[in-house]
Amino acid sequence: MSKAPSPRSRLLITWFIIVIVGLFTICYSWDYGLILPRSMYTNLIALLFLIIGVLIRIRALTEIRNAFRIGKLVTSGIYAKTRNPTYLAFTLIIIGISIGSLAILSFIWVIVSIIAFYYVAKKEERDLEKNFGEDFTKYRESVPLFIPKLKN
Repeated sequence: MSKAPSPRSRLLITWFIIVIVGLFTICYSWDYGLILPRSMYTNLIALLFLIIGVLIRIRALTEIRNAFRIGKLVTSGIYAKTRNPTYLAFTLIIIGISIGSLAILSFIWVIVSIIAFYYVAKKEERDLEKNFGEDFTKYRESVPLFIPKLKN
């Protein structure tokens, strides 16, 4: 009987796939001239996505850093807005890189990343439900998976 992959190995496999797809789409676009025209506005938009993504990631890390050690479900701060701020942050960073590279095929990377993050998040949620039961169920029902609500 084969054992199910651990959450860490699932995440490593996901990251490997995401990085390979990203490198392939950007390099292929550059090799074949599939590049959009450069402008100051695309650079600013790309930078905006990157900065927002990095800030969300930093905030998520600071809010969850002790939760793993003590086995606590984090439902406050940024985790009160989205159940997966890390995947939201990485998606914004990938969008920023795609816009900044101006590689047409890199937008395939964005789509693959979103699908991969969704898949991993759903697997992680099954583990969280086993560990935290009703507390996680209530949290899942009140907080969106990725995209935060603008108003509460």
